[in-house]
Amino acid sequence: MTIPRFVLIGGGWRAEFYLRIVAELPERLAITGLLVRDADKGARLEQRFGVRTYRTLDELLAAGAPEFVVTCVAWDANPDMVAELVARGLPVLSETPPARRVEGLQAL
Repeated sequence: MTIPRFVLIGGGWRAEFYLRIVAELPERLAITGLLVRDADKGARLEQRFGVRTYRTLDELLAAGAPEFVVTCVAWDANPDMVAELVARGLPVLSETPPARRVEGLQAL
């Protein structure tokens, strides 16, 4: 069985749900990296969950070939992040709703 590999964008409490799931099911899921812009927060998450963190999207994607991306970022950042990932040809699971209104979803 091939284990799905993904990257996670965000380092807040919602992202930690995914990190805990992967920690409990390493035979089912693998996180190849985590995008966290704050270096101190990244270091804490690395120590706690044993996952490598990166500060930029380019570094994150260059480090491993994810099958998909999970975004767990703020409302305001998510539509642009999802659009950039899709433009790069990556499937996205958006934990944060990708738009506040139907018009935003249609535009995305």
